[in-house]
Amino acid sequence: MEDDGHVVFVISPKDKKGGKHRRYVGFSNGIIKRFNFGNLNPADRTWKAPMMNGEKFTCGFFSENETNMVCGTNYGTVFFISMRPTPGR
Repeated sequence: MEDDGHVVFVISPKDKKGGKHRRYVGFSNGIIKRFNFGNLNPADRTWKAPMMNGEKFTCGFFSENETNMVCGTNYGTVFFISMRPTPGR
């Protein structure tokens, strides 16, 4: 099992609907996990960015449109990520 590395960022999108307390947690090795802190369950979604050897996340920011995220690495790579829900989920 691969180690997630250390936590680099925790992003809290605004919650217009109320009641949901989702947080996106980015780990140094390119893993992003979505947690619902309202019920304290384990991560309900996990993503892995394609990283080169030695590359690590250094920062992350969630857009005000509550759909897009951007993450940067120590190699200067910038990942633009859309967290748009998948139909049927």
